[in-house]
Amino acid sequence: MKSVKTKGILYSLSLILLAVLPLGFGAYFSFKKILVSEVNQAIVRVAEETADHLNSYIEQFIAPLVGISQNEQIISMDWPLQRDILNAQINPYYLSVAVLDSKGNAHYVDETTLDLSDREYITEALSGNISFSEVITSRKTGEHVIMVAVPIFKDKVIQGALIARLNDDFLSDFALTRGYGENGRAYIISDNGAFISRPQQEKDDTTLNIYEAAQKDNSFDAFAEFVQNSNSKQSGFGSYAFQDEQILMGYASVHETNWKIYVGTVEDEALDNLIHLAKTFIGLIIVSLIFCSLLAFYVVRRFVKPIVELSSLFAKGALGNLTVRFMPKSNDELGSLGQSFNRMMDSIKTLTQYDPLTSLLNQYVLEKEVETLVNSEGSQKLSLIMVAIDKFSSINNSFGYAMGDAVLCEVAVRIAKCTPGDYQLYRYKGDEFIVMGTKFPVGDELYTISQKILAALHERYQIKGKNISIDVSIGIFLWTEETRAEEPLKAVTNAMNYARYIGSNQIQKYNPLIHANLLGIRQLQTDIISGISEEQFSLVYQPMVDLENRKVVQIEALIRWKHPKRGLLYPDQFIDLAEQNGTITNIDIWVMNNVCKQIKAWKDIRQKPFIISINVSAKTFEDKKFVPIIVDIMNQYGIEPSLIQLEITERMAIKNVDESIMKLNELRTMGIRIAIDDFGIGYSSLSYIIRLPIDSIKIDKSFIQNMNKSKEARALVSTIISLCKTLKYNVIAEGIESIEELDYLKENECDVGQGYYFSKPVSIEELVKNCQAG
Repeated sequence: MKSVKTKGILYSLSLILLAVLPLGFGAYFSFKKILVSEVNQAIVRVAEETADHLNSYIEQFIAPLVGISQNEQIISMDWPLQRDILNAQINPYYLSVAVLDSKGNAHYVDETTLDLSDREYITEALSGNISFSEVITSRKTGEHVIMVAVPIFKDKVIQGALIARLNDDFLSDFALTRGYGENGRAYIISDNGAFISRPQQEKDDTTLNIYEAAQKDNSFDAFAEFVQNSNSKQSGFGSYAFQDEQILMGYASVHETNWKIYVGTVEDEALDNLIHLAKTFIGLIIVSLIFCSLLAFYVVRRFVKPIVELSSLFAKGALGNLTVRFMPKSNDELGSLGQSFNRMMDSIKTLTQYDPLTSLLNQYVLEKEVETLVNSEGSQKLSLIMVAIDKFSSINNSFGYAMGDAVLCEVAVRIAKCTPGDYQLYRYKGDEFIVMGTKFPVGDELYTISQKILAALHERYQIKGKNISIDVSIGIFLWTEETRAEEPLKAVTNAMNYARYIGSNQIQKYNPLIHANLLGIRQLQTDIISGISEEQFSLVYQPMVDLENRKVVQIEALIRWKHPKRGLLYPDQFIDLAEQNGTITNIDIWVMNNVCKQIKAWKDIRQKPFIISINVSAKTFEDKKFVPIIVDIMNQYGIEPSLIQLEITERMAIKNVDESIMKLNELRTMGIRIAIDDFGIGYSSLSYIIRLPIDSIKIDKSFIQNMNKSKEARALVSTIISLCKTLKYNVIAEGIESIEELDYLKENECDVGQGYYFSKPVSIEELVKNCQAG
């Protein structure tokens, strides 16, 4: 017969088993349910956010093609006119552009014609929709490509379409090899199962379709079935087996395409903390049983209360309260269990609220906190500073994603050092960070913080033996009574985008006109190509006068734009925009054509021509085709090269001084004159200037117009003239507006003058008339 002690121990153990096991396993499965649900939702969020980013990228990507499709020459379906427009396009994203007639025949600028009427994306475009193909084999080149087609409308009637050929890696900037977690994966797959993008390690496989891949390799069977089952849904999640591993996968549709983005991770990695929890519970149960066999009644009395408390905390956690914590009252196994619970809750919170790369609070938390503040009653205070890295994809492309991640981490550290303690830093989207304050800033506090951040980020980065520099754009938004109607995150994004448009390393405060200005800027950039083709641009000319005899020796061609809606625009209103979107070369070529056309007109009527000076942009000068283009235009009109003078700036000339010297020597050998424009405001390094093969130096007008106010300015002008005389350069003074300025320049033997004192820029007819009258 067993002793009472033994019975008591067995009875106590039975009670402990009845209490601990249900509570422990109940809490375990509750926690597992929470973790699995949170992981699935996080994966779906990643997929949906990636789909949104990709949709925005596609919209920006096809915008230039849509703009071209609205050109009147394109709409006319007159192939010679269309071919000229296509030849004028300079866009590195499109490998080639062709016009598709209503029968499905594609006409290329090299006069190739292909019947593409049987292509599915062609049928879609001719039905009036913008369409993307899957990865297909080009009938023109035999390469794997993705085709985009934009319909051409005239009075809402489809005339045909524009098609552009892209390489099959055009989506590589979207970090699709990262997936979710360290061993994650990501794909873009069409509804037909075609791979649009896939992890880098799988690209050696030439199979272009998931269903074909499954036929070749049965390890893809489950994935193929998963893709097929997801076709009927916009977004969701699930799991499948792949190479002895269970994969958790979320997916989301890409707007206006038949593509879906699939983002997944290995289930064991995502639920790794669950394994640790199970081990903790098993160890706890074993230890508890041994301990209870020695002190049964004490164990019952001591440990029932903490276990019940833990159960309650698990229940609250199951309801979504991630702030619950267990307060250990001892260092025994129950205390260890409580610490494990706390670690698990911290892991869940980290998984859902913190960026895994920078450890900053993430976009989800920021949006929730902003939403709470906006919807709260009373006068809530909110200020935002958005910091975005300009052209961050170039770092990934040049140095790899690991280097890009290291740069992002360093950027986060530098911003954090500039962020006061009463502000919170978040990683927002990709290369964007946001600093949020919930108090009303004093004076220009937000601008001061932004300046510190800008200065800190502009310093060079020494990472893994590489020297890297970045440019950033900063937007500021203050939520006040006047801006209550604005969506804070959208408003600060608009402010940042406007800062990016006006130039790198700029800080822009939000105002209600920003969004309208952005739309106006984008529209004006789109209008440049149509403005050139529709002859909306014109030239005016300003004489350059020999200061000794007051005769016109040269004239400078200056461009004007008579915009159909905005009226007359001067260069400072559109040249920077043209440089940003790459159309500045089109403008430079137009100016060169029209200058040569004017010289030929003089030649045809046997009138003595003027030497005409033309400004050249940096982008055009750096183009490898620059010199051949100049030669072709002059040959087309039969122009003497000596009648053309090209003006370049110091900064352009010395950016790549050896290449510049080679180009300038080639131009001067032909007889073209070269002038350095805006001399004195750039580098003004004699070691470079004396190496350049040039004819003239143009002293910047800021020095000329300051001569009457500053002895230093007069001394500097006389020094520049003396230097140029020593180097045997012709000296041209810009911006002469008074007789005093003219007399000083003549006294110092300046050769040529230009400015309103002689004449403002006028039409060529008025200039010729004035010269004849003089």
